[in-house]
Amino acid sequence: MQKIYIKLEDVCVSYNTNVGMLDRIVAHLKKESIIREINSLKNINLNLIAGNRLALIGQNGAGKTTLLKTLAGIYQPKSGSVTSQGRVSTLLNLSMGFIPYDTGLMNISRKLLFMGLSKQEIKDSIPGIVAFSELGEFINLPVNTYSSGMRMRLAFATATCIDPEILVMDEWISTGDRTFLNKVKDRLESYVEKSEIVVFASHSFSLLRDVCNKGAVLQNGQIKFLGAIEDALKYYNSEIIDRKHRFDKAKENKQKDFKLEKAIFLLEQVRKGGNIKGSSRQSEVIKANKLIEQYLNDET
Repeated sequence: MQKIYIKLEDVCVSYNTNVGMLDRIVAHLKKESIIREINSLKNINLNLIAGNRLALIGQNGAGKTTLLKTLAGIYQPKSGSVTSQGRVSTLLNLSMGFIPYDTGLMNISRKLLFMGLSKQEIKDSIPGIVAFSELGEFINLPVNTYSSGMRMRLAFATATCIDPEILVMDEWISTGDRTFLNKVKDRLESYVEKSEIVVFASHSFSLLRDVCNKGAVLQNGQIKFLGAIEDALKYYNSEIIDRKHRFDKAKENKQKDFKLEKAIFLLEQVRKGGNIKGSSRQSEVIKANKLIEQYLNDET
């Protein structure tokens, strides 16, 4: 039996940002290069083995989705290495690879081919996919004639038709009507249970606790903490969320202090008889008193 694992060593992922027209013109006139590179992941090290269920925890922009796509092979690292043993299944952008003008059946075959299935495996899988999606005769119509719910049914049924070894998943999927949602929930639970390794990004702590036994806290493209799921959630709350709140509060207080300093300055200028351009002495006094009143009432 093969050993299932996935390993990242000093992985860095970056991308080039769009540059404004004015900057491009200036760079062209100066005959300079104007490539602006953003580092999305920085020196990521992970070693996951069978039985690991890793939660990716972090605020929007922390690098969770980029890390998932790197694990799935969608993004290639700028430096470092990603090695794995076992078939990687992804539940990210489910409709990725679907061509709107092709029929549902043609899209199923193409998607399964991209997933690495043989011709016989594809043939064997199609009846189950069609039955689970409940699309019936619509399976022979172009996907661009489907409703959004029908497209998601087809995509979910296709993406989950094989037993995964390494599962990479972004958020918990909910699609279709209430009856179909029960089928989705049951299949997802089975899908996760059958996976040897799971990497799951979500903002729902309850889901992360249900699914995962380990947690990695990301911030600015770096892993700040890696450990047991409860320890990771505690770290995230205390070191990321609480610290951000303290920073925001300090910034808010600094703005209030600035307003108070401005009010005192205005009053001092009026007291000294200073000539404040464009304003009468009375209006400046009123303005200063209002700023002081806002400060005392703890208003921003």
